[in-house]
Amino acid sequence: MVKNVKEQLEILADLQQIEISIARLEESLAKVDESLARLDRELSQFSEAVDKARADVESAREKYDEDEKKVRSITDQIAKNEARLGTIKTNKEYQAALKEIDDLKRERSKLEEAMLGTLEKIEAAEKILAEKQEFAEQQRAEIEEQKNDIAGAAAGKKKELERLRRKARAIADKVEPRLYNTYTRIKRNGGGVAVAAVENAVCQVCHMNIPPQAFNELLRLDEIKICPNCQRIIYPRQSD
Repeated sequence: MVKNVKEQLEILADLQQIEISIARLEESLAKVDESLARLDRELSQFSEAVDKARADVESAREKYDEDEKKVRSITDQIAKNEARLGTIKTNKEYQAALKEIDDLKRERSKLEEAMLGTLEKIEAAEKILAEKQEFAEQQRAEIEEQKNDIAGAAAGKKKELERLRRKARAIADKVEPRLYNTYTRIKRNGGGVAVAAVENAVCQVCHMNIPPQAFNELLRLDEIKICPNCQRIIYPRQSD
């Protein structure tokens, strides 16, 4: 049997209002976390774009360096072959040596032509890298500013949330244990709403009429009553 039913119902009604405010703040802060995570993903995308452009530059430079080494090696080989031309005794060997030198020169020419194309790729890749770096820095500054604004607004909400949680705990301590257990069970099953006001014999949550006898019993405030329709704890409230 609940003692001082009216007082307990008033406490529950206050507790529910505070818990509804807590739920709204928690939902709002969850959206803040989502927004910050989204902005972090955007930052990562910009960083990845810069990294990709930098990798393209490095890849082109590596290709140029690789071809440059090949050209130096071929040039050295041509020089050696030309140097030994004077030592060759037969015409057949001489012609073969000349052909080898010509082949090496053609190979070198192809590599040098490819290097010119690689230089153009390097120049283009460096330009893209510079553009992406500049754009990424601009976006980073804007996003960091947005994050700071969001975090600043969230800080106030977090303080208010903690204040309401302390207040809710203090109020919950005033509810009789068995009634509090009933309240939490109904709240869990009722979408976060466990207590409903009744005005003019109408439940203000499910908007269904309370039977006359049940409404008269509710007005006596001598025991906890449950809405026969939505199964929430009900209490009478005078309409304005």
